[in-house]
Amino acid sequence: ELDTERKQVEASATNYGYDIRSMLERALSSTYMLQALLNENNNARIENFESVANDILPFYPGVIELAIAPKGIIQQVAPLRGNEKALGLNPFETASQQTEALLAKETGSLTLAGPFNLVQGGVGLAGRLPIFETQDQKETFWGFAVAIIRISEIFETVKAASLGGEPMAYEVWRIEPQSREKQVIYASDASSLTHPIEHGFDAVSY
Repeated sequence: ELDTERKQVEASATNYGYDIRSMLERALSSTYMLQALLNENNNARIENFESVANDILPFYPGVIELAIAPKGIIQQVAPLRGNEKALGLNPFETASQQTEALLAKETGSLTLAGPFNLVQGGVGLAGRLPIFETQDQKETFWGFAVAIIRISEIFETVKAASLGGEPMAYEVWRIEPQSREKQVIYASDASSLTHPIEHGFDAVSY
C-alpha cells in the first residue's frame, strides 16, 4: 500500500513539475518579445515602452514587470508606477544578484534568478535574456531584457491544476549557484518533509 501511494505521489510531483516548467517557460518567453522590439529599434530606447509593455503583459501570466537594461543597468521599466526604484539598478553591483547576472552574460543564455522579495509585495523570480550586438565583427554584450515573475501567481495556479486539492505537503527548491546550498522557493508550509518523493526538472530549456 505504501509503495502504491508513493507512486501516486510521484505521478503528482511529475505533473506538478511539468506544469511549473511550462508556465515559467511561457512567462520567460516575454523576454524574447522584448528582444524583438529592441531589434526593430536597433537596440535603441523603445518609445512608448510602458504602453507597449502593458499590451504584452496579459499574454504572459505571472509576469508583473518588464524591463530593458543596457549594459545590465535598468533604464526602462513597465509598469513604472510602483517600480520606480528599479530604474538605475545594476545587478552586477548588487551582491544578491551579481552571480546570476554574470552567469547570464557569460553563458549568453536566458537565466532564471531568485527568489527575492518584491517591492510590490510577495516573492519573485527574474528572467534575464542577455542581448549581444556585432561590432567590428565581434559580438559584444549589449544588455538584458528582463521579466519579473511573481511566484505565487505561477505556483498557486499550477497547484490547483496539478495537485487537485490533495492534502499533500510539498516544497519546490533549487541549489543556489553561489552558496551551493538548498534554497526553498515555494512550499506548502514551514515544516520539513520526511522521506519525500523527489522529482527534478530544469526550469529553463532555451
